[in-house]
Amino acid sequence: MKKPKLAADTAAMMIATEYVMASKVAIRALMKRRGLNSSDVARLISVNPGTVSRWLSSSSGHFFDLHHYALLCIQLGIPPATLLPPAEWTDGGLQASLKYIITLPEKELAFLIAVKKLADDCYTGH
Repeated sequence: MKKPKLAADTAAMMIATEYVMASKVAIRALMKRRGLNSSDVARLISVNPGTVSRWLSSSSGHFFDLHHYALLCIQLGIPPATLLPPAEWTDGGLQASLKYIITLPEKELAFLIAVKKLADDCYTGH
């Protein structure tokens, strides 16, 4: 006998929707920092500008599929995790740190990474 499909729990659906909306905000913020509009992004990933606008609209439940999201990150030369907000539903201090770090401007992130590299080099003798 087949098991019945379980409907997603309402709270989980709300969390997932909020996460997608936060992801849209992060991508729009990156586009603004890079001086990109929907047409620019559409050209980078070979889709219609209207598709990008729909994916990034706060009134739409649509979002980038994984293929186009990865393609965008490749074209921009950034790791995919850069644009995704931390998952609030997971435990641990790492998520709080990621949530803070992801909001920093790229120049500040580069500075922090350089300081860490210098500290690593100092302590390891490299």
